[in-house]
Amino acid sequence: MAMMNCPECQKEISDTNNRCPFCGYVLKKDTKSKRILIVVIVLVAILAVAAAVYALVIRPNQLLQQAEKLIARGKYAEADVILTEVPDSKRKNALVAQIVLYEAQSALEAEDYALAEKKIALLPANAAIDPDTLYKINMQLATAILGQGRYIEADALYEKLAQSEEVKLTREKFFYESRVLYCCNKLQDVLIFPESLVLEEVLLADDDTLDEEQSTDEKKVYVYEEPIVLLHYRAKSRGGSMTDGFVRFLWKENDYEMQKILDSLETDDRNPENMDADERREYGEETWEKANIQYDLVAKVWFETYDMGRMNAVIKNGFTDNVQMIQRNEIVPQPTPRVVMVTPKPE
Repeated sequence: MAMMNCPECQKEISDTNNRCPFCGYVLKKDTKSKRILIVVIVLVAILAVAAAVYALVIRPNQLLQQAEKLIARGKYAEADVILTEVPDSKRKNALVAQIVLYEAQSALEAEDYALAEKKIALLPANAAIDPDTLYKINMQLATAILGQGRYIEADALYEKLAQSEEVKLTREKFFYESRVLYCCNKLQDVLIFPESLVLEEVLLADDDTLDEEQSTDEKKVYVYEEPIVLLHYRAKSRGGSMTDGFVRFLWKENDYEMQKILDSLETDDRNPENMDADERREYGEETWEKANIQYDLVAKVWFETYDMGRMNAVIKNGFTDNVQMIQRNEIVPQPTPRVVMVTPKPE
């Protein structure tokens, strides 16, 4: 053991002392403990960074890769479960969009339109979707809405799309389908088994009436009304069998009015003289309505602008109560009144 003088008080002390026993001057700093502490802190920081990188980058990428492989194999449900553990990102949202589209399409194929709409509503708002896919999503959403008879909402959705000829034709179909289904709802009110209604054939014809206020001795002004709707349908009778029916709807006083329901359009050869008063009245009403229909079929221009499958799906799923008629718009504008000039009688 060697001796040394304290640099502070100059007294002689052992060189093994860390601190002067006389004045307390620190002779040696505890650098070993400090080095160990620094090493520990660095190691902890490295581990924390590694854990963060794994949790935020490596693990999400692993899960995304697993989800991509499952989607490629058609295992959408399993992929959806995995994606719930992944933070939001463009990559995740793109995969979620694929799953949503698949599930919505499956629901549409099963004619579960309410589920299809719910699935599409889950689509991430910030999903990076190409225009073609976005168009497909809008079409699926519109199909889901239409399947519930919500024609006005579906038309509003189509109105946001580029108005191509295909879109315009589709919106024209919506316009007329909404009228047919509106009339179907009125028909169901008088059927014994309303849920059994199935459309067999639908005919539409534009109609106009004389506007007495605008007409004069020199000209007759005819304003267009809503189209005539002629339905050939089938529905269960009281005995439970499916029977045919024919009915015409005319626009009167701002609403469709159902005319006499017929079980056939063929001429009735029965002799009214052999009928009682009630039978003759019924016979007369049926004969008159058949004559009106036969005249309209010959005299008017009938057209078919609708999707029979879609309308029957709305009826089958019980959504005719939801149907509201689409108003005339830029696709189906209000026609210009028809003016007929009248040659004045010579005095």
